[in-house]
Amino acid sequence: MSHERPRARFSLEQARKQAKELLAGLKAGERRAFELVRWNHPRLRKASAAEIRAHPYKLADAQLVIARTHHLESWARLKAHAALLERADSAESVFEHAADLVIAGDVGALRALLARHPALVTQRSTRAHRSTLLHFVAANGFEDYRQVTPANIVEVASLLLDAGADVNATSDAYGGDSTVLSLVATSAHPRLAGVQLALMDLLIDRGATREPIVPGGPWPRYSVANGCPEAGVHMVRRFATPETLYGAAGLGDLPALRRLFDRAAPEERMASLVLAAQCEQRAAALWLLGQGVPQRAHDGMTPLHWASAAGDAELVDALVRAGGDLEALNEYGGTVLSSTLWFAAHALPADLPRRRYDVMIDRLLALGARDDAWPELRDEIAATRARLARIRS
Repeated sequence: MSHERPRARFSLEQARKQAKELLAGLKAGERRAFELVRWNHPRLRKASAAEIRAHPYKLADAQLVIARTHHLESWARLKAHAALLERADSAESVFEHAADLVIAGDVGALRALLARHPALVTQRSTRAHRSTLLHFVAANGFEDYRQVTPANIVEVASLLLDAGADVNATSDAYGGDSTVLSLVATSAHPRLAGVQLALMDLLIDRGATREPIVPGGPWPRYSVANGCPEAGVHMVRRFATPETLYGAAGLGDLPALRRLFDRAAPEERMASLVLAAQCEQRAAALWLLGQGVPQRAHDGMTPLHWASAAGDAELVDALVRAGGDLEALNEYGGTVLSSTLWFAAHALPADLPRRRYDVMIDRLLALGARDDAWPELRDEIAATRARLARIRS
């Protein structure tokens, strides 16, 4: 199948060609074609692989899938949208051009366009996600060909906010009520561009609604689940308060921990130990450990998983001495050692010198971590060591 990657600017003729190519790929049994169906065909989203392969595909199925890759609900909506894009003066065409300027980081052109069309800053996309221009700074929750983060995205976001963008506007992405801040905090693209925390700070400083930092709440769990652990920790640092044991643990506020410990429920104490380890608050974690707080998983991870992820050998040793289980599994089925390999593979380059994952791997093995939990684990350890050595050299 020669199906092209969807593009923001497309014609009906291009879409028709893509639909025909997709149908041919489906009939030929091509994996790429079936993956497009799995993620974009509403009636087959939860189907098994066998059901997806056995489905009697027609052109209408392929057309629906192509429409959905563009975040347009139906083929009829795609045709209407394509027709509007042919008109340079249509609201849809102008908005799409503005969105392209956001992801390109073209501040000058975007400023000029907003001067000619000031209402753009509050306008919404007519695609299914209903995003504002400000949502596009998140590179998350809309068409994947626009999930791009330019190096100057903070400047772009500042321009939009200065022009009147609503920092707390929500889009319909991921079921609705998606704020710009929540999308930024769970987006890999600004993280990899090295601007995620700065972008979060801008949004928070400009009035983004405070998110609760409570056991069982969305933060920092959502960021961690989307591979952005630093953003989760940053949310704790910006929004947690020492009014609760959980907040105090995340902030490393020892006086507040001592003041609140006795009145906190056992579940909050356990969650607080996990959060302290996650937020690299070693003193807080050691104090809680000294109070006999049990090492149980919270938000899918144990304190040992987090201490090892942070490269904190002192805390890892203390947790193991207190009975921490190196073979406990996180919610993804990873042991402390295998979880550390994942964090080493996904760490930001700036964090590698201080976290020394090669040293942590050796430490975990010396403490008794199994390297034979599954057949491939030893190979993964060797590959991680080799990659870290290449980075250091």
